[in-house]
Amino acid sequence: MTSNCCGGSRVDSGDAGVRRTYGFVLEYFRRFGNAPSPAEVSVKLQCGEDDAKANLRALEHMGALRLDTSSDAILDAYPYSAVPTRHIVRFEGGCGTGHNGGVGQYGGV
Repeated sequence: MTSNCCGGSRVDSGDAGVRRTYGFVLEYFRRFGNAPSPAEVSVKLQCGEDDAKANLRALEHMGALRLDTSSDAILDAYPYSAVPTRHIVRFEGGCGTGHNGGVGQYGGV
């Protein structure tokens, strides 16, 4: 994983499914203000739920997001969080989730 110009992160995985999963998670957070479930990831990316969970665990291993250990629910994916924090994320101008190279490659939310 590497940093982009905005202080965010970009997934450097050779696995297209992992990159598409990360892009979907970030775009989902941006649009809806919460994380998608593994089932929603599975439906959107047209893969089995076990594959979606494996992609999410691979992203967690890279440090791109954190999962709840008991449910595989997404807790956060920088800069977004599914649990309340004292931070507010705003994107203005040309920098944001679209800059990471993954968003938009899965067909949108």
